[in-house]
Amino acid sequence: MDETPITEPEAPPTPQRSRRSQIARGLGRRAAIALIAVFALLLAALLVLDSSLGHRLVADRIAAITPGSGLRIEIGRIDGSIYGAASLRDIRVSDPEGVFMTVPEAELDWRPLSWLKSGLDVKLLALHRGELRRAPRLRPSEDKNAPILPDFDIVVDKLVVD
Repeated sequence: MDETPITEPEAPPTPQRSRRSQIARGLGRRAAIALIAVFALLLAALLVLDSSLGHRLVADRIAAITPGSGLRIEIGRIDGSIYGAASLRDIRVSDPEGVFMTVPEAELDWRPLSWLKSGLDVKLLALHRGELRRAPRLRPSEDKNAPILPDFDIVVDKLVVD
């Protein structure tokens, strides 16, 4: 018998990747990871914003808005989702002289993403058991032609005051 060693066929040589393609792949991978990380952080921020901590942050931001007229709105607590239907508790509306209206509970159903394309879209605003203590006394505007409302469309489908 002829004993010749059986040899495996040689694998074709693997082409060496060029240094540039390795760098490009590394940068592409890092860019993809960075994009995913930014998206994840944005999603986490949106989820936190709809938590009790986020509700408090939103209520504090609303209270911090101080237009030239002196009108201020303070919200004690937000229940529900800030991205749709919510209950607002302990609302106080003030002018420069103090609180002129209180509302223990209000329902708000709105579409915040509509704001990006068409303005403020409120499906329902229901104020329950509110008390108007006096007429508001707002500061007059320095510009007599200045608009009273902000410069964007506001649509309220249903307003209930009881």
